[in-house]
Amino acid sequence: VAGAAATTNIDGNGPTHGSDINSSITSLEAELHRLPQADSEAYYQAVEKCPDQVDYKRKLVFLDANRNDVQAAAMKLAEYWKTRVEVFGAERAYLPMTLTGAMKDEVMHLASPQCVWRLLPQADTAGRAGVF
Repeated sequence: VAGAAATTNIDGNGPTHGSDINSSITSLEAELHRLPQADSEAYYQAVEKCPDQVDYKRKLVFLDANRNDVQAAAMKLAEYWKTRVEVFGAERAYLPMTLTGAMKDEVMHLASPQCVWRLLPQADTAGRAGVF
């Protein structure tokens, strides 16, 4: 696209120009509107309660993770928020995913003697240790 600012995405498979990215975001938002209310309700609550957590950059992450498949990205984004509500409840799901936000009640559980952590014997492909 002539005159469009070049940008890159995470894996290089999606749009690479500003106008392409804007088009993909617009398509993603349209696809979210097409989802059944039961599937997208938690996402739209996030738009109202924590817009910074569903901003442009975060939508790009879902597009990139789904190889710019707008329909798949919309379903995954809606599923992500639905799962957050199921796991954390409606009160905490929209807080930042930090130990002082949505996970603040988990700190004591993580530090309790009954909480058993095990270091997995093998690192992942990036060399990171796994904990179970």
